[in-house]
Amino acid sequence: MVALRWGGHWGCGGTARKGGVAPRLACFHAQQAAEKSIKSIFVFLQVDFPFTHNLDRLRDLLPDGWTVKEDFPDLASLSEWAVEPRYPGDLREATHEDAEAAVEQARNVYEATLKDLENHGYERETEGEQDEPAEEDAE
Repeated sequence: MVALRWGGHWGCGGTARKGGVAPRLACFHAQQAAEKSIKSIFVFLQVDFPFTHNLDRLRDLLPDGWTVKEDFPDLASLSEWAVEPRYPGDLREATHEDAEAAVEQARNVYEATLKDLENHGYERETEGEQDEPAEEDAE
């Protein structure tokens, strides 16, 4: 089944406030968390999806009946952090406020995705189950 683990991504918002993570890095990881969340629906449905960082495009490709598709009509501001922060140029520097907003939006996308997946039959594994090797692997 689909395994969703985003602990490392959520730390970016709080850490950005404290000066531990550059805001642009927090924004990038927030975008990645939202992207992986949406793509997990395609994996769950066993449907191919395009290799894109455009969250609006991915969201629009979701079938009807998914809250993520209906509740997040504009993910463009989050999508911009996928590529732009990686390359130097005339781009504006991300602020702590940008980081907080990006992490909050990504968290909302993640939570809606997880709820959607559960409503469509995904059963979360209990903590520790996915980390234990199968008996034949333990030898």
